[in-house]
Amino acid sequence: MLAPPCGIQAAPAELELLAQTALQSPVVEARRNAVATLGLVEKWNKAQPEATHVRARARRPPQRGERPLTACRGASLGGLPLAQLCTRVFLAALSDADATVVATALNAVFDVFADTDKNAALAAADGLTLLKQAHAALKPALPQWRAKLARDEYGHLSDAVLNLKRFLVYKAKEKN
Repeated sequence: MLAPPCGIQAAPAELELLAQTALQSPVVEARRNAVATLGLVEKWNKAQPEATHVRARARRPPQRGERPLTACRGASLGGLPLAQLCTRVFLAALSDADATVVATALNAVFDVFADTDKNAALAAADGLTLLKQAHAALKPALPQWRAKLARDEYGHLSDAVLNLKRFLVYKAKEKN
């Protein structure tokens, strides 16, 4: 997927709101879409090294104590760089009660952490351990979800669980 040439415009406050929505919204679709959007933002941020990185913009003049226009790459979002914020959201979304949110979070993890440059963020959050625990919990739960989910949703979840096993093997090889 190609990123738009104009870049993704998002203020740090907007990204923090997206993270809060991903974790706290009572609406399943909102949580799923927020996780997916953060995954796209972080993936695109990773893919665009310097000139076309995700840019934060202020919609109004900065108020006292606020920082003016800054780049999201490395910018502080609630005290966290974007990569760490996304990592925490993705890993927290693995324990969501809705399987489609979990599947979306897993796909975001695969997209963002496929390359070695994000291993530090994953290691700092003890991500591989959490992913192994998620796999151990999701694998036996698949038959239960088959009866509860629509066919395409179940397919998405089962693919994500299968890819999680492969991802863990890949990261273990990469670590050695």
